[in-house]
This record gives sequence, C-alpha cells and structure tokens, in this order.
Amino acid sequence: MAANVQAGDSVSLDLTHGLRHLPMLGLLSAMYLQTTRNIKIEGIYYGARDLTKNNLAPVMQLDGLLKIADWLHALDGFNKTGNLAPFSKLLQQDGMSSETAHCLEEAAFFENTLNIAEASKPLTQFSSETKNGLTGIGALFQDSLQERIKWHKQKDLYSRQRENAYFYLKQGDYLRAAALGFEAFITLKVQQDKFSDPKDYTHREQIKIENKNNKNFQQLGYLRNALAHAGIETNEKTWAILKDSQKLPQELTRLFNQLLPKESK
Repeated sequence: MAANVQAGDSVSLDLTHGLRHLPMLGLLSAMYLQTTRNIKIEGIYYGARDLTKNNLAPVMQLDGLLKIADWLHALDGFNKTGNLAPFSKLLQQDGMSSETAHCLEEAAFFENTLNIAEASKPLTQFSSETKNGLTGIGALFQDSLQERIKWHKQKDLYSRQRENAYFYLKQGDYLRAAALGFEAFITLKVQQDKFSDPKDYTHREQIKIENKNNKNFQQLGYLRNALAHAGIETNEKTWAILKDSQKLPQELTRLFNQLLPKESK
C-alpha cells in the first residue's frame, strides 16, 4: 500500500473480503499511511453479508476506529511532552466550537513558555464551558483529559508551578522541571509575605538575594542554568550530576522535596 500512494493522496480502504485478522491490519495500515506518508483516509468500509436483509447487505463505516487511535496518540504525546494542542483539533472534529477548543491551544502555548499563571486561564475557561461533559469520541477520554488539566484548579501560583515542576520531572523534561521548580520556590517565598504579588519582579529578585546561602536553592539554580545553556560546563558538582542519567532526576527530586512543600503556608 505504501509503495503505491504519494504524500497528500486520499485513500479509502475496503476490508470486505479480508480474513478475520485483516481488519486489524487494515486499521494499522491506515495509521501507518497517515503518519508516515501524510495520507488522508477518506473511509474504512466493511460489507457485512451476514447481515443481509431483503437482498441488501449493509456497509459499515469503520473510520471511527481511526479517530479513537488519534485520541490515543494525542494522550500518549501529552504523557510524554505535556502538549495539549492536538486535543483542540480532535474536539473540533467532534463538533466542539473552535473558540472553546482553542483554549487548549492557548494553554499549550503558555505552558511551553513556562507561563503557568497565564496557562491556567484558558484551562479554567475550557473546564467551565465543558462542565456538562464532552460529546462524540471525546466522551471516552473525558476523564483522562480532565485528570491531565486539573492542576489549574490549584488555589495559587505556587501550587500550580509546583505541580507542573513535578509533572515535567516525571516525564524526563529536566529543563522545564528545573526552571519551574526554581521559580516555584521563589513564588512560595513571595506568597509567604502577606499581600505581596508573586509576579512582582523586584520582590522575586530580592528573594534570590535573601536565599543566596540556601545551598539547596543555589544547587537548583546551578542545574537550571546548566540545562538552559545546553550542557555548557559548570561547577564540578553540578557537572557530575548532569553527566549521569540517574543522578540528575534523583537530585532534582531531592531538591524539590526539600524546597517545595505541598502546602504553601
């Protein structure tokens, strides 16, 4: 099949006369063509002769299976990268308004720029507008999607940054984890000063100065800077951590546990 199609072609698959295992191979073939050849699958069809009535056999359209596969692919991608944007297109295919679905693209943009405060706003709007549940195939994945965006319900900026720092650490995205963990600690200290704006730049810089002798905070800063500078050699201790695939997640976990309490009080 792949040898006889070109990128951008549209293909329909008829599985009617296949052996019983071939419909599964047909689905995998369709997924393969979509992913590697940028082929548009117009439809997957199966003529059900066993269901013939009045000399008419129904033809079943099975391309809904591809849509389920697309959702699984999007969830797998999110688990690896945290990217919400692919869900927007899938939800629009299910009939959701572009305005509501676009909230996920907007949130993904702000998450990619580590602007957790702004990312929470479109997620709050999305949750409000889908409070009655998703429709179509999306309904099958509603619980999974809500589980992955529930962090926006955290009561303050520190809690949101902290939860995302741990999330990216778990996913192996050490640069984003270190950056968010570093900022979460600063946010925590600012929030502990009553009536202070956690996004106030001057106050945040003051927190850095006040914690210059905090060894754990300084070590997290060294790791963040080294990761951001693409592996440029740093002090000996930090460099040794960066060269070990086991030490880095262990050290980030230790630092987060020391610096980022679950409660912000």
